[in-house]
Amino acid sequence: MTTPLSSKPPNETDPWAAYGPSEEIPWDLRRVVHLHRRAGFAATWSEIQRDLKDGPQASIDRLPSRSPAPRGNEKYMEHRNFFAEMKLAGNY
Repeated sequence: MTTPLSSKPPNETDPWAAYGPSEEIPWDLRRVVHLHRRAGFAATWSEIQRDLKDGPQASIDRLPSRSPAPRGNEKYMEHRNFFAEMKLAGNY
């Protein structure tokens, strides 16, 4: 049976204390994936492996500065802008 992420606060006196890996709550694959999911990002396998290796602080520091979507999505952007303009114009 696995231990839930929230089974025990990182610091018994301060539940809002920063996470630090320990034997009871290690920085493992499950927590890396959980971090990306909670932050609203779908991580690639290479990003997950990188964050697992680099640790929680480096992984968290990287979240706000994620790289933009790869090139090649011009058609998507064209459609998105079209529908946004329709919505603003009240035609949708």
